[in-house]
Amino acid sequence: MDRFEIVHSVFQCPPGPHAVLLVVPFATAFNKSYKRAVEEHMGLLTDAVWKHTIVLFTRGDWLGDTTVEQRIASEGKGLQWLIEKCGNRYHVFDNKNRSDATQVTELLEKVEEMVAENRGCSYEIDRDVSADLEQKKRAGKERAQKITMKVQRQMTTLRELLKGEEQIFSEDELRIVLVGRREAGKSVAGNTILVGELFPTALTKEFRIQNRTMQCVMQQKRVAGMKLKVVDTPGWWKRTPQDARDWVQDEVVRSVSLCPPGPHAFLLVIPISAPFSVGDLKAVEEHLGLLTEKVWRHTMVLFTWGDWLGDRAIEEYIEREGEALQQLVEKCGNRYHVMNCHGWDDGSQVTTLLRKVKEMVVRNKGRNFTIEQKSRQKPMFHWLAGKGMMTEEEWNRREEELIERMLKAVVVEPEESKLPFVQGKNSIDFFIPSMSCETPSEVGSSYINYGAHAKVSEWRVKYAGRSAASSGHGTMSSAVSYLGESLDRWENLVKESLGDGKIRARMLDSPAKSEAQTYGVKTKRRNSH
Repeated sequence: MDRFEIVHSVFQCPPGPHAVLLVVPFATAFNKSYKRAVEEHMGLLTDAVWKHTIVLFTRGDWLGDTTVEQRIASEGKGLQWLIEKCGNRYHVFDNKNRSDATQVTELLEKVEEMVAENRGCSYEIDRDVSADLEQKKRAGKERAQKITMKVQRQMTTLRELLKGEEQIFSEDELRIVLVGRREAGKSVAGNTILVGELFPTALTKEFRIQNRTMQCVMQQKRVAGMKLKVVDTPGWWKRTPQDARDWVQDEVVRSVSLCPPGPHAFLLVIPISAPFSVGDLKAVEEHLGLLTEKVWRHTMVLFTWGDWLGDRAIEEYIEREGEALQQLVEKCGNRYHVMNCHGWDDGSQVTTLLRKVKEMVVRNKGRNFTIEQKSRQKPMFHWLAGKGMMTEEEWNRREEELIERMLKAVVVEPEESKLPFVQGKNSIDFFIPSMSCETPSEVGSSYINYGAHAKVSEWRVKYAGRSAASSGHGTMSSAVSYLGESLDRWENLVKESLGDGKIRARMLDSPAKSEAQTYGVKTKRRNSH
């Protein structure tokens, strides 16, 4: 996105800029990486830009008694190369002496001299490049809008599925762990969430003493009527020495134990002010991978320094930044939030973040993250023990797979059918089922109170299957989901038979029908004896 804006900048002052000021701070060493960055970014504007460029040194107060020429000579070949590339044109600004207007006057005089050398010509811009940029910008906005619509459709569907299940999360406490690279703004984000200077930052004395977060730290405070526990963790670099990497990874794992019985959410902090490359994605996967694959169900991307976006939407940034960031967002279930870390005046950004975290917790059925979970081998319906039933863990996993498939199906653009859609005689209108078990389902004019898994299965097979995505017919997942639907109806019917002493005549056709009848009759006879 930065590259695009740099190229786009020269088209903001048609017919073209008279001068390009290449700002270099004296407080930073002009090393090989700095030189390489200058070459890459200035190269975006072609070689013709150099004859219109002046090096503007800032932080001139850092020089002290040293002259600018002495500093250029002592800095090495890299800075000397830059000065020669710009035709030995440079100027120095003293940031502390802003009242000195002569430094601005002298700069403008040097600009006029350069313009005269260029015979009054400004930096010429290629009209074809301008048109291509505008086309790319429009295409980028369209793709960003598609991302927005996709996320909105998924969230709408998920909220309908989970409607009425907010009571799943009834705790008065919310536990959050902040993870991410160094200088991502984790500590600042923690202070913003807790509305107070609880974690040391670059502006506090404690941070200047220890330089950065060295180990996991937990702080807590009551915010918006809820007790929040926030754990800050040490950050990592893309290229970290092995010993330091092991230490950071140990701290990431240890963060889980600081908020027992386990965190509800991991906020993966990504700074908008820095690029996100494939190397960053690998570093994230390497560190969070220590917490097993299930950590992603509890993870949300938290973009910091949102003020860098200006008037752009976060989806536009996600689209322009590239596939690495898009893969990360999708890996986190398209859950993300933007935070402006420069002030706490806007309490709505924290309120919105907590709402999104709660929705994620409800999506996880109120369960917090734990590193080790013991497998439950108890059948889902204990009264059907010995019937080859799935365990509760397997049942939940199948249900999660169905929901994930449904969320992927609702964002697929359906292909236009050449044949008109004809509603079947016994079909019902389209609806998104609620997981609250409060909405009756019309099947064969009978009202049956389905469980969540059955309603998801019915909706997925009958309605989501209309999209271009595969409906899953003939696969193991669809077979198990249909089995779950049949078993849930079976459970209700058998319980009714036990209560009323007879098999209901409205039993639905299913693979388990005959066995349900036999089981119900045998149970009735056994009870009568």
